[in-house]
Formats: sequence, C-alpha cells, structure tokens
Amino acid sequence: MCMKDKKGEFMINARIQLDPEANRILNMFKSKYDLKDKSEAINKFVLVHSKVDEYDNLEVKDEYIYKMEEGISKYLKSNPKFKGISKKKFNEIFKK
Repeated sequence: MCMKDKKGEFMINARIQLDPEANRILNMFKSKYDLKDKSEAINKFVLVHSKVDEYDNLEVKDEYIYKMEEGISKYLKSNPKFKGISKKKFNEIFKK
C-alpha cells in the first residue's frame, strides 16, 4: 500500500532487518533529532549523510533491470487478480 507524504509524493514501504548495532545507532539518531519513529530516523539519516551530487549521474546496470523485470513478471503471473498495472502498460514501460 502506498501513501502520500506531506508534499503529496508517494512514500515507499520497505521491510528491513537491522542487526543489533545498527538498531542501537538508529535509536540514538532517532532520539537525538526527537523523531517519532524509525522510519523518520532512516529518512533523516539518509538525507543528513548522503552526498546527492555523487548519486545524480549513476546509471542502473542492465542486469538489475532484467532481474527486476523478471521478478515483476513472476509476481504478475502468480497473482492474476493484481490490477495495479496492465500487461500492455508493463510491456510499454519495459519495451519488450
């Protein structure tokens, strides 16, 4: 399920696993900035510690796109009632 943030942009839901040390650091970061949950802490951490200029010109490797397309195709085949995107639209996006 996608939700919109305060700016009207879609937020991505992600399930993550943290090792105990990362969890402890994230909790300290959350406390330092008085954030209400770990989601806010992760968002703030990424914004504080990223160097946007470094990532602006990155290109996605073709292998990743093929793996992603394969995974989406498997999902669509295994969930025939999924109505989020038509196969025609999917093929247009990935130019099959």
